[in-house]
Amino acid sequence: MGSGGLSQVEAERRFNQFGPKLFVSPQKINFLGIAKEEVTESLHVLGPFSNKVIDAWAVLAFSFLLVSISVPSIGSALKLSTLTASQLGLILIFAFLAIIWREIAKVLMFRPNVKGQSNGAKNHGTS
Repeated sequence: MGSGGLSQVEAERRFNQFGPKLFVSPQKINFLGIAKEEVTESLHVLGPFSNKVIDAWAVLAFSFLLVSISVPSIGSALKLSTLTASQLGLILIFAFLAIIWREIAKVLMFRPNVKGQSNGAKNHGTS
């Protein structure tokens, strides 16, 4: 044990507890990869705040809307009108339905099958 490494017993214990050490090379991130992931992976897999661009857009849009409603001169210049609680509820329901049907379709279409491929993926190889 003079080399400063793990003893054989400790190495075997860690191997049994954690499995073999795997080295994963970092993957290059590009726009098409992000777009494919957004289309094929469901929101519950990725997480609700996984897309930083959409998150930033949502924060900016919400902030603009909040400022536009809060400052009367901006609201009148944009010709905004107030919403009733029922109108706002209807908008929220339709927005939820617009998102959830697509998420359900992704789960059903792209879930792995017995061969480990997604149901939505085309099998171009020969078996």
